[in-house]
Amino acid sequence: MAADKTESDGQKISCREGCGACCRQIVPVAEAEAVYIAELVADLPAPRQAYIRQRFQGRWPLSARSSSSACTTPRSAMNC
Repeated sequence: MAADKTESDGQKISCREGCGACCRQIVPVAEAEAVYIAELVADLPAPRQAYIRQRFQGRWPLSARSSSSACTTPRSAMNC
């Protein structure tokens, strides 16, 4: 994983629970990453899936910034 290589090269990954940076800006992802994220969401409990899907509904391309600057994605789901 890219995060492992980055950290093994002595660099620090800035994303973390609560940072919110990727929640407020467009972050390009590769097709394989998009598929992985879709599979991750599909494996979540139905209420969490619905919440996430609702958050993204009508926001592609992202046109509105989150009203909160704090990310609510748990570190375990970030794979960073």
